[in-house]
Amino acid sequence: MILSRYSAGINGKSRATNSGDANTFLRARLNCMKRSLYSPDLIVAGPDNYLSPAHRKDDGKNIPSLHYIPEVTTGYQVLEKTGVGFGAALAQLAGAIDWARLGRMPWLRMSNDARFPESQGT
Repeated sequence: MILSRYSAGINGKSRATNSGDANTFLRARLNCMKRSLYSPDLIVAGPDNYLSPAHRKDDGKNIPSLHYIPEVTTGYQVLEKTGVGFGAALAQLAGAIDWARLGRMPWLRMSNDARFPESQGT
């Protein structure tokens, strides 16, 4: 997952003056992206704009996908949905964690380790 430079500025607001700026940014970068095993599953370019992997059906329509799968993914979709960009990022992250089937995770301990690093190793 990538949060682009349009995602947020110092004050927490999107750097794009409008969602069309972020949409143009995503479309311009779309053709430059190399496809590989390390291609991102999601690019967020602001609170209203994101880019998601897609598979093309036989009828030419795109089907959104949770993950970029090199053998199957035919490209990306540029999506513009009001106020959904960061929520899509969180949902993507939760989906990836679930997909990995990590089992029971010590979320509280990990959170506390991140917030109170001086307590690590005890």
